[in-house]
Amino acid sequence: MKKIMKNAAFVMAVSAVLALGACSSNYSIADKNEAMFAPASRIDSVSYSLGMWMGGTILGSGVGEVNYAELMAGLKDVLNEKETRIQQNEVNQVISSYLMERQGFLMDKNLSDGVAFMEQHKTEEGVEVSTSGLQYRIIKPGNEVKATQDGDTVSVFYTGKFINGEVFDATPEGAEPVSFPLNRVIRGWTEGLKLIGEGGKIELVIPAELAYGPQNYNGIPGNSVLVFDVELVKVKPVKVSE
Repeated sequence: MKKIMKNAAFVMAVSAVLALGACSSNYSIADKNEAMFAPASRIDSVSYSLGMWMGGTILGSGVGEVNYAELMAGLKDVLNEKETRIQQNEVNQVISSYLMERQGFLMDKNLSDGVAFMEQHKTEEGVEVSTSGLQYRIIKPGNEVKATQDGDTVSVFYTGKFINGEVFDATPEGAEPVSFPLNRVIRGWTEGLKLIGEGGKIELVIPAELAYGPQNYNGIPGNSVLVFDVELVKVKPVKVSE
């Protein structure tokens, strides 16, 4: 699964960029002596790489939309040792408070969007709803060999999607099925994969409380309803001690 950098790491990264400019009291991006150290082509490649690093950090932080003009203005002011509009000791607070507010907004939106999606989805043909709130549609029931215990190990092919259809995880094409004990995965999988036998296929629509809950997890936003298409290849029953 894709991994999103934690907010704290993003704040530290931005602080590091600011500190770099602040600590280099004799540094200027217009310093002609830099040409004695490296040719312009190398400076260009290093500069572009720094831009990629910053872009990846910002993208991974979950900040969302940024004002490129203001982003560049802040960077230039620090590197050119100009007076900044925001004090450096306030930078972390500005960023962290925004990230917390945005995360709260997105969690509320995910919750309401998920409820609406599941209300509509449960009316579709073939969809069943368990007492836990799991929605499932058996595409192919498979044979009589089923997982019956939480400790049973299953081998599967799967695709995981958000409710907008975006794939966030999947078994790599051409790869072997993945195997895991049912007590090591989200509750929606533990329950849902007991409903089909080997060779079976099932669609699982898993509410957040049976998935990863309100917290962000490995690129999955908090309160996300998740949709999985799963093919059960093999069941290995857990050994019971006598």
